[in-house]
Amino acid sequence: MRRTVQREIVTAIETALEPELFERRCVHVLDLCIIRSSSGPLWEEIGGSIRARLESILNARLKPDSSYERASDTRYVIVTPGTQNDEGAIAVLRIAAELEATLNGRCDLDRIHIEEAIFDGPTRIKSHRIWPEQLSLLAQRGQIFDADDPSQAGQGLSSRADRRRQTKRPGKRRSGLEIVHQFEPVWDSKNEVISTYLCTPESIENSDAPGETVKFADLTQNERTVVELSCLRFGVGQLSRSLESGDRFLLSVPISFETLCTPGGRAEFGRTCRGLPAIYRPYIMFLLTDLPVGVTQSRMTDLAMIIRPFGHVIASVSGSCRNFSAYDGNGFTAFAFDPSKETGGDDLTRARIRRVGRAGQANRLGPMILNVSDPHTLAIAIASEYQLLHGPAVAPPVRTPRRMTRLAADSLAPTLLRVSQDERAKSVAATRSA
Repeated sequence: MRRTVQREIVTAIETALEPELFERRCVHVLDLCIIRSSSGPLWEEIGGSIRARLESILNARLKPDSSYERASDTRYVIVTPGTQNDEGAIAVLRIAAELEATLNGRCDLDRIHIEEAIFDGPTRIKSHRIWPEQLSLLAQRGQIFDADDPSQAGQGLSSRADRRRQTKRPGKRRSGLEIVHQFEPVWDSKNEVISTYLCTPESIENSDAPGETVKFADLTQNERTVVELSCLRFGVGQLSRSLESGDRFLLSVPISFETLCTPGGRAEFGRTCRGLPAIYRPYIMFLLTDLPVGVTQSRMTDLAMIIRPFGHVIASVSGSCRNFSAYDGNGFTAFAFDPSKETGGDDLTRARIRRVGRAGQANRLGPMILNVSDPHTLAIAIASEYQLLHGPAVAPPVRTPRRMTRLAADSLAPTLLRVSQDERAKSVAATRSA
């Protein structure tokens, strides 16, 4: 049988390691080189956040007797003294798979680079790569993925995510959901009109136990896909009736990153959208939610290509995002910021509102802000030139959307204009100082 020549890689480390650890195969190298290569020039901007995400996973998943050391820009030496034989490689693979799923919504073994190390002196190691075919066997042995074909790892990860959600709630599996929909108005500040309605679930109940409310956060991934696509179908039904009567509005429908990154969710989304008459597509605007920090531009392009044939796309952005290059060139209409998901206090949240607003204008993506709950935050958003504004401070949800309706800025709150002028002055001053 033909043998593949393995190239040995030499790595210098600061912490001296005992030869016994190498004999028990407890030392491995996890290299982010493939992620860096696929990120291209963006690595300089997002590499730090990706390393921080990996280190948070390492700190959470490694056992107390284990340790890691960053050896270079992309290489981490991971030591797992409590393992032997293949157990150490499986532990490192589990961590790498979680990182890949966090960044891309699924895990392809071809994108994981793990090396097994051998002793080469107290502060030097040699290592060779564990190839994807071997990783596939390790994944099966460690039951990391639940798919029949471990190379289709994204499907396995989603199954694990479903199972984790299901373990959070006791009782039998739900056979169905009863969903009541509502429409949340979105205000176009530039034209001072309610132009768009966001179709969301007002309530979700367990079909097997009438009256039992199910929180959105407690849904399995399959159930979440069902709810999101039910909002699309219900919203298009209302849009169809409105267009027949001559009343026009834009329909916005939230679709989560995880839904589009799981094979089942992506297939169901495509099947549902292909069944919609093309006449409705100019009036549909998908809100791509829960995008994690550090998603590469190529991944964003893939997501845009899935959605854009069926409508406009607004992509969510985290307040901790400092580089918006991944949003360029994908055909997005805007990007959306949700301050209700931020932590760290009011001052930090307001600073992030201003920064995302400036980034939206700089990238010519008229920014959108979600779940604005008070007049002061609304004033900050207006001063930061958000074009689309949504939340209780704008208008309450309704059961039936109306045609585009004028809503003047000074009617939103008595003190709004004065506060907006003050905030606009702060925004101009901050831009000049920057």
